[in-house]
Amino acid sequence: MTTTKNAVVDPTIAAAAVALVQSGGNVVMAMDFLGDEDMGMAGFEGTDKDSFAIPFLQVLQKMSPLVDPDHATYIEGAKAGMFLNTVTRKLYDGKIGLELVPCAYKRTYIQWGANEAGGGF
Repeated sequence: MTTTKNAVVDPTIAAAAVALVQSGGNVVMAMDFLGDEDMGMAGFEGTDKDSFAIPFLQVLQKMSPLVDPDHATYIEGAKAGMFLNTVTRKLYDGKIGLELVPCAYKRTYIQWGANEAGGGF
């Protein structure tokens, strides 16, 4: 065993996935996280990247490939002026509008790339 600052630490425990809780320089508890390894992602079965995606409302514009029936990314029924939920791909009529309830704010800056490189319009 190794002694550090008045605390006795078993090297076999310290090498495992263990959190050592100290009080006054002494280890008062060792929490073993390896015991939870069989749990893995319990409760998250069947989830994928889309399950955790952040939805954005996109205003569809005339030059958008999403409204062009000849483009591979065309969305059936999409027209300029409509709103698109980027996660569910649901369309909303822009003439009717939407009711939004803002619940958080985060300032971000978007850098648009060239259209040929898969960027903005």
